[in-house]
Amino acid sequence: MALFAWLTLAHRVVLPEPPLRPDSATFGFADQLGLIAGFIAAWPTASWQLGRGLTIEQRRLPYD
Repeated sequence: MALFAWLTLAHRVVLPEPPLRPDSATFGFADQLGLIAGFIAAWPTASWQLGRGLTIEQRRLPYD
């Protein structure tokens, strides 16, 4: 979610002119900043879950 929010903000507010194109280096840089923002946004929840020992059970498929 943070990645999409950052890319929308970068496209409309931070870097409005010229428009960001997916094949530009500026878009790639903005994308990397968004990935870092997403990692930071997910850190508290992920560390809380790991601290409590919560895990996701693997699903068993019927043909396994």
